Amino acid sequence: MDKNFEVDSKELFDAQYIFIDGPSRAGKGGIAPIICSFERVEHMNGNFNFDRTLPLFETGNLSLSGFKYFLESDLLIDSWYRLMGRDLNMNKHDYTSIVNSARFEEYKARLNTKDTEETFKEIELRINRDKIIFPYVSEEMLPLASIYPSVFEKIKILLVLRHPIEIIFSWHRSKRGARIGIDRRMPHPTFSVRSVKHIPSYAVDIAEQFASENPLGKSCLAVISMYRSYLDALSKCEVPLISIDFDDFAQNHESYIAMLEKFVISKRTSFTERALERTRIPRKLDHNLFSVKAAAIFANSSPSLHQEIINLSQSYEKLFPTCPFRLSKPTVSEITKYKDINFSDITPQPAYVDGMRKN
Repeated sequence: MDKNFEVDSKELFDAQYIFIDGPSRAGKGGIAPIICSFERVEHMNGNFNFDRTLPLFETGNLSLSGFKYFLESDLLIDSWYRLMGRDLNMNKHDYTSIVNSARFEEYKARLNTKDTEETFKEIELRINRDKIIFPYVSEEMLPLASIYPSVFEKIKILLVLRHPIEIIFSWHRSKRGARIGIDRRMPHPTFSVRSVKHIPSYAVDIAEQFASENPLGKSCLAVISMYRSYLDALSKCEVPLISIDFDDFAQNHESYIAMLEKFVISKRTSFTERALERTRIPRKLDHNLFSVKAAAIFANSSPSLHQEIINLSQSYEKLFPTCPFRLSKPTVSEITKYKDINFSDITPQPAYVDGMRKN
């Protein structure tokens, strides 16, 4: 029996969807609340289906039409459910929680909405009339959008990146290299490649090398692989797109907010100042700390990765000339000083209390 049937497309609402895309720890949590403070913008949504279906598609475990179906149906259902008060995040410490949104009282009132055919029609009418904007926080969507723009027909992408050194450091500090495929709090699929298990989708082509590395080396290879895909996609993507270096944003936010207003087609509100405060923007950057992070990475990773890190950093710095950080290869004495250091002793992990960034 022929089971290769094409999946029918879903008809989306006439809404604008914005994917705030980029690797974990790139600063999306610092920019998303600001966009959500704009007029007509719903509070952000983090749909974990995206984190699961994209790797499945990348590794051939899900067809393109299957991925497109999940994407379209999730956008449709999320928009519908959000406006009728269903499946809302109420955890007060999450920055994605409606408790920390600009319109918390409105979201609470939606909890009384009944699910009827008439409600669905009213929601669609409101979306069309008010030109509502739905933002998502996502990972690795831009590379796919650059290859299959038709899948992202109603979607804009805001790419948020940081210097590769910052991402490698943050990933290792949170022990991602040791947790991939093992920690049940990380639901992203991993794969068995030949005799090697627990390989993420971005490392299937280098499975043996990835498996042979220590946790820091795994974080290095992950960032190198992901950033290559992102930087390559930037030059090819046909989907409406802007890209931001987060650390430049953190010290020059006013000019960026004006750019975001134009991109989103909205305006800041009185709550925008509160959103900036909650994300600790503006921030004072510490160039010495950046050098310490680089030295710690070079001191505790395989020397075979060092030139790749340097090359990637140079490519990033060239593409983002306003990035305030520039990598200088650490000296032998610096590398010796930071050998076997606990990265959390250099700077602690980010902490959110009541949705506010505290460090």
